[in-house]
Amino acid sequence: PGTGLICSGGADKVIRIWDKRAPRCIEKFHGHTGVISGLTYEPSSDMDLIASVSFDKSLKVWSLKTKGLINTYYGHTNKITSCDCISKDRIFSGGEDYTSRLWKLSTDSHLIFYANNKSNNQQEPKLLESPIDSVSCLDNTCYISGQQDGMVYIWSQSKKKPVFSSN
Repeated sequence: PGTGLICSGGADKVIRIWDKRAPRCIEKFHGHTGVISGLTYEPSSDMDLIASVSFDKSLKVWSLKTKGLINTYYGHTNKITSCDCISKDRIFSGGEDYTSRLWKLSTDSHLIFYANNKSNNQQEPKLLESPIDSVSCLDNTCYISGQQDGMVYIWSQSKKKPVFSSN
């Protein structure tokens, strides 16, 4: 965050907040039951919020001001591997359940970008053939995901199918 702080997390399931001016841990957050695989923060957040994702299939939002957990969100059915935030209240995540999700935290809801788009057409090939390793927000409406099979997809929140794909 813009406060001169750095966040870290990993296999020990602990989020650490570091002061980069005097390299030392100034706070620890506990709550995940699996590896912490991604951290992001809400830009321009007046509460200095950070979000974390984990192999425990949860997304958690933490407050640096109150030094505690604000809420936990569930939706992924397998490990969450990555997350990013482009604007307040919006987190984009990807996981080993072959889905990426755009979360709207204030309403505890999310859009799902998933394999074969839940089509009833058995002839339609799956779009995502491998777990998602990384996600990033390009702007307020477009998001990118990278899969373990080398495929890269660009998604738009207005469409359920990718607007671009490449390997």
